[in-house]
Amino acid sequence: MVKVPDVVIDIGQQQIKLLQIQVDKKGGVTVKKAGVERLMLSSEEESDTAYQRIQETLPILLQRLGVKARRAVVSLPGRSAFTRRLRVPVVRGRQLQRIIKYEARQHIPFPLEQVNMDYQITPSSGDSEELEVNLVAVRSEIAESYSKVLKKCGIRSDIIEVAPLSLYNAYAASKLRDIEEVTAVVCIGASSTDIVIEQNGVMQFMRSAPVAGNALTTLLAKSLDLPPDKAEDLKKKPAAEFSSANPGVAAEQVSSILERGFDRIITEIRRSFDFYVSQPDAQPVTRIFLCGGSVRMEGVCEFLEDRLGVPVSIFHVRDVEGFEYPPEYADLLDNEAVLAGMAVRAAGRASCGLSFAPPAIKQKLEFERRTPMFSVMALLLAAMVGGAFYFLDQMLTTTAEAVDRVQEIVQPTKKYGPELGRVRGEQNKFLERYTRINEVANKRGRLTRVYLEVQRLVPQDIWLKSIDVGSGKMEINGRALNDERIATYIQELMLSPFFDNEVVVLKSSNPASDIPEGGSVQMDFVISIDRYNNPTPEEIKFVDEFRKLTKEGEVLLTKFERADQTNVNAPTTLVVGVYRRDTDQEKISLFNIIYSCLLASGDTAVQTIDVRFHDRESNLVEHIQVPVELMKKYRDKTIAESDLVTGFIAITPSPSPAPTPTPTPEKEGGEEATGMGGYGMMGGYGMMGGYGMMGGGGMMGGGAAPPGGGAAESGLDIGQ
Repeated sequence: MVKVPDVVIDIGQQQIKLLQIQVDKKGGVTVKKAGVERLMLSSEEESDTAYQRIQETLPILLQRLGVKARRAVVSLPGRSAFTRRLRVPVVRGRQLQRIIKYEARQHIPFPLEQVNMDYQITPSSGDSEELEVNLVAVRSEIAESYSKVLKKCGIRSDIIEVAPLSLYNAYAASKLRDIEEVTAVVCIGASSTDIVIEQNGVMQFMRSAPVAGNALTTLLAKSLDLPPDKAEDLKKKPAAEFSSANPGVAAEQVSSILERGFDRIITEIRRSFDFYVSQPDAQPVTRIFLCGGSVRMEGVCEFLEDRLGVPVSIFHVRDVEGFEYPPEYADLLDNEAVLAGMAVRAAGRASCGLSFAPPAIKQKLEFERRTPMFSVMALLLAAMVGGAFYFLDQMLTTTAEAVDRVQEIVQPTKKYGPELGRVRGEQNKFLERYTRINEVANKRGRLTRVYLEVQRLVPQDIWLKSIDVGSGKMEINGRALNDERIATYIQELMLSPFFDNEVVVLKSSNPASDIPEGGSVQMDFVISIDRYNNPTPEEIKFVDEFRKLTKEGEVLLTKFERADQTNVNAPTTLVVGVYRRDTDQEKISLFNIIYSCLLASGDTAVQTIDVRFHDRESNLVEHIQVPVELMKKYRDKTIAESDLVTGFIAITPSPSPAPTPTPTPEKEGGEEATGMGGYGMMGGYGMMGGYGMMGGGGMMGGGAAPPGGGAAESGLDIGQ
């Protein structure tokens, strides 16, 4: 059975909200734990700093709640999304996908390769004979950045959606839904106001306006010359409590200021309604439901109903069917429709099931969905192999018993000697066959591990066509979006404990010949691996842990050098190649990380940590060895930091062994290949500002990059 997410996380500008949930067999959701942690991001804050703040704050919330879940539904702010409602001819399959991509290129100001796009086909309104499509897209770098931040916190983001979609899924799963009405659901949060409109049982409009509760707090603080926290408390306080708690501040004065602030929010809501009504077949909104933190203010419903002329009610999450929570969380969750919508999505009951997770994560989910079928096939294969071994064992037992009886009865005479020799010859043949079967089984198990490692390391924008296996060698055929992704894949293979860095060679890299005219250029490549290792489970776990705790592209080499290659418990030297560290503090931090990973992996054979520092041209500039026993004393605080630095064993730098740069394709005629220009990964994050309207203004969409990864059989084409 495919596992469902057990955590939902709403990342806003002011707070991170989290629910730990349990989904029953009927799709019902029960909240086990809930909590909020202040984030307080400013709109001017750099994106890298914002992601760092999230990475620091989320573990605090997880630890406080005692949540150990590892799969999540994540909601991004609505301003991160670009939306468009399209009308396309009634077609199916690949032709429909081509038309949607064509339309996306007309309305999206970014290349499709730079966005994660998803769409939903909806029933046509009116008498139209065209298909109507909700197209939503998020910049790839935003989705990737959130996914990486959550991964560093130990959480896999199975589903990434935007807050307005979560809001709509909560309403669509509630008992308040009425397809005869034209309903607007408005969530007034801290930094934005999300608006969705449903008509004829279909979401027709989605928008995120950049004005909300923070604008009210700022206006109140500026008008009354109050600190922001005092203004926030004053905003939420009922009028009946003003006289005693706030001397010098009249309730009428605060009410007048808040009315001016709400006029801006009402203007944005009215603009959204007017724009929607101007679309073909659209009808005026007949009712409004409010949710979000800012609707807790006294008199909000009455004020909006008076200004908009439409009935306004509060949307309580207790009205969402199949969503239960303990009474102690009622005050926290009562107006948080976005969290309820994500929980409905985790249970598989969402009306709008769009996801903007990176393609690699989507492919993993698809692989997990198909795993039960693979398991049945594996059981059948195991049964066949077990039956063969049982049959062989029975034959060997019968033969051995026959030989014993012959030895007891027959003396080695000329009459019985040839017969006895024949029987013994057959026994030896059976023993030889048994030995060969054992060897084949062991070799196949090792090859399976290597196959899985090759697949696991495939980065985004690369997919494999085939894996050809020869005598101790392997050749990988695949396709990539560009040469940089090939270099990333080769670097990952070099860092794997299954392969040494000098045996991974790029044989060829050429533009694909089957790309249609006007399509983006893709590269067909062939990677050769001349030898693969048989690492211990501890060595594999060390490399996995080390990757988690280091920046991408900073590690150039990991290698275990045993004193005796035939003995896995022999004293071992751990060799690590990284870019140079200029200060002793940076070097100590690196050795601390390496030692922590050794402890986590349980590898007790490593006696020495050997670190080789390189410049950006891959030249060896410093070489230091530290005994593991010395690191243990430092971690136990029996020696000081200065003693650890004194204990560094400096080795005179030499050009060998330096980490092998990612190679270029081998030249024809056997000429030696040259390097591709060092190491490094392309990166960069960015928060997307602004907002978009469905059905009108320029929005963003795009096609997900070709998915990476995928299983491959020896000598078989898996590119389809």
